[in-house]
Amino acid sequence: MDFIHSIDIRIISYVNSFVGRSETFDHIISSLTSIPTIKGGVVAALLFYAWLAPDRRLSSSRAVFAHSVVGITAAVAAARALQRVLPFSFRPKHDPVLDFALPASSNPDVLAGWSSFPSDHAVLYFAVATAIFFADRSAGIFAYVWTTLFTCLPRIYVGFHYPSDIIAGAALGVFIMWLVLRMPLPTAISNLLRNWEDRNALSLFVMAFLFAFQVATVFSEARYVMQLGFRALTGTNIF
Repeated sequence: MDFIHSIDIRIISYVNSFVGRSETFDHIISSLTSIPTIKGGVVAALLFYAWLAPDRRLSSSRAVFAHSVVGITAAVAAARALQRVLPFSFRPKHDPVLDFALPASSNPDVLAGWSSFPSDHAVLYFAVATAIFFADRSAGIFAYVWTTLFTCLPRIYVGFHYPSDIIAGAALGVFIMWLVLRMPLPTAISNLLRNWEDRNALSLFVMAFLFAFQVATVFSEARYVMQLGFRALTGTNIF
C-alpha cells in the first residue's frame, strides 16, 4: 500500500503542478465535477437508451433494466460500505502530507471528513457503463470513455481523489455489474416486469426515468432521504 500511495503522490503532485497556470481552465475542470448533466447525465441517458433499445446481447430490454438496477444498487451500496469500513483515506486536497494547490473556484471544504477510497463516482458510472456495454457495445465504449474523461479525471485534478481511488472504484463497478449480468433473471422478476409493462407501460417508463435521474445525480437525493431516516431511527449517520 505504501508503494501505491507513493505512486499516487507522484501523479497528484505532477497533475497539481498545472493548477494555477490558467484560471479559465481551472474553472472549467472544477465545473465538470459539479454539473450533474456532464458528470452523470450523459451516461444516465445512455442507460435509459439501453433500456428502451431493441434487445442485443441480453434476452430483452426488461432483462437489461432489471439487471442494471440490481447491479447499480449493489455497486453504490458496496462503495459506501467500503468507505465506511476501510481505514480512513484523506483526499488529496485535505491530505496533510501534500501542499495541494486548489484550482480556481474550488471549495476547500467540499467532502471534508469523507474517505476517498474507493471513488463512489467511479464505482457507479463504470458499473453503469458496463450495463450499457452489454446492451450496446458502441454505446458502452462511449460511456466508458466519457466516464473516464469527464467524470473521473476532473476529480483527480481538483483533489477529490488519488488515481488509485479511481482505478479501484472502476474495477469494483465493472466487476459487480459483470457479476450481476451473468446471473439468470429470476422468473418472478421477469413476470413482474412483463405484467407491469402490459398493464401500465407508462408507469414503468416513469419509474425507469426516476431511477435514471438518481443515477445522473449519484443518488444524492435518495441518500439524503435515507440519511434522514437512519438518523431519526438510530441517531447516527451512515450514508
